[in-house]
Amino acid sequence: VAKDYHFFLNGVYSTIPEGFTFDWASVPRVLWVMIPPRGLYSWAALVHDFLYRTHKFDLIPCNKEFADEVFLGIMKQYGVNRFIRKTMYYAVRWFGKSSWEANS
Repeated sequence: VAKDYHFFLNGVYSTIPEGFTFDWASVPRVLWVMIPPRGLYSWAALVHDFLYRTHKFDLIPCNKEFADEVFLGIMKQYGVNRFIRKTMYYAVRWFGKSSWEANS
C-alpha cells in the first residue's frame, strides 16, 4: 500500500503499514471475466492478506477462520454482491490453507 491503511473492526482500530504488498484478490485468470482481481472487495482482500501474513489482528493472534470471516464481513460492509461475496469467501475457506500455513 502506498500509505498506511487504517480500519476499524470489531471495536478495534488497526493499521496496515505503508509498504505492505499484496496481490489484490487472488482470482484464477480464467475467472477474471466474472471476478477481476480488483473490485469492491479490494480492501477486504488487503486486510485478509495482512491477517494471513501476520496471523495477527492488531496485536491479537488470530486464526484462519477469523481471517476468513473478516474477509466476508468487510465484503458485505462494502456492498459486494452476495454471490461474488460467498464465492470468494468459500474459495479462501476451501483453498486458503496452504497460503495460511506458508506464513506460519
